[in-house]
Amino acid sequence: MLNIIRPQLPENCRIICVSDIHTHWQALHELLKKCRYKAGEDFLFILGDILERGNDNINALRYVMKLAESPRVFVIEGNNDTYVTGLALRYDDQKFLERFSAKSDCCFGEMAQKLDISDFSEDTSAKRKAVYEAYKTEIDFIHDLPEVIETEDFIFVHAGILDKPDWENCEQYDVMLIKRFVDKAHQSPKTVICGHFPTYAIGRQNDNLPITDNERRIIDIDGGAGVKPASQLNAFIITKNGREYSYFTEFMPLGEKKTVIADCSGCDGWIYADFEQHRFRCLNEPAPEGFAVFRNLDTEEKGLAPLCMSGEWGGTLHVWGNLNAFPSVKKGEPIWIFAEYGDYCWCITASGEVGSVPKNVIE
Repeated sequence: MLNIIRPQLPENCRIICVSDIHTHWQALHELLKKCRYKAGEDFLFILGDILERGNDNINALRYVMKLAESPRVFVIEGNNDTYVTGLALRYDDQKFLERFSAKSDCCFGEMAQKLDISDFSEDTSAKRKAVYEAYKTEIDFIHDLPEVIETEDFIFVHAGILDKPDWENCEQYDVMLIKRFVDKAHQSPKTVICGHFPTYAIGRQNDNLPITDNERRIIDIDGGAGVKPASQLNAFIITKNGREYSYFTEFMPLGEKKTVIADCSGCDGWIYADFEQHRFRCLNEPAPEGFAVFRNLDTEEKGLAPLCMSGEWGGTLHVWGNLNAFPSVKKGEPIWIFAEYGDYCWCITASGEVGSVPKNVIE
């Protein structure tokens, strides 16, 4: 059975929801300032995946623990967070060695390095114990986190809930590993707010902003931080007035912030590229420097994408960015840069769109 916490909300309040921080605690700090977060007054719900996919695990964990000292901050566990507790507490030594050898660049590995421990092949149990004892407070914090926050009208969870009336009668992994939950269904009358799967990868929009599906009663707020080539942290803000709710989003991109110095018209008609499922072929057709023309072998659509947004695994070519993604920008607006190729940059614009913008309009 799931560990569910049920905070009592006042008639009028503000709930700030964030998810999938993935060690980017400094971006979270800036995002909360942007939201004008007031500790002790606003509610803050952190929907899992504080850890991994970045290289500042310990500081991120301690930052969240400090936030959680407020009685109005509630944190739940995500699938990536369970890795540190597995390595520290749950796995036997053989499984530990298998997992750690496959992925040592992790929170537990960062903790071990602080103790000058890098080789666990000998004295495995003793070294694991030493890491746990040195970071007991931090590891126990993760271990003791609940899986769900439930209020009168919402269910807050890392990945989603099962499509059955007694959704709460399931295992931990059932609410941490559901993919593309915003395209699925559930039987609760409440709205489910989740992270886990980046909104950009869903294919409904050419940005990382939250997706609200009123028909399914699902809201996905994962901005892809540390996972997508151009990513951000989202703050999904719920203003509660009795049983009436309004929604607003603030976001903080992780790229280098610059300024647009001239208007530039892009083009409509971006084409969705599913980085996991779609297969592509690079065509021998004219393209600007740094780009190529790709054909989607699953949909037969074709378009331009930066070469640096493509790669091969399993004998198949994949593309990480949507095709023909050329957003418009206005002079004076901020823009966040993630990659440069030819005469273009891969960016997030002030409106949240992702795509290629000419370098000569950015300063």
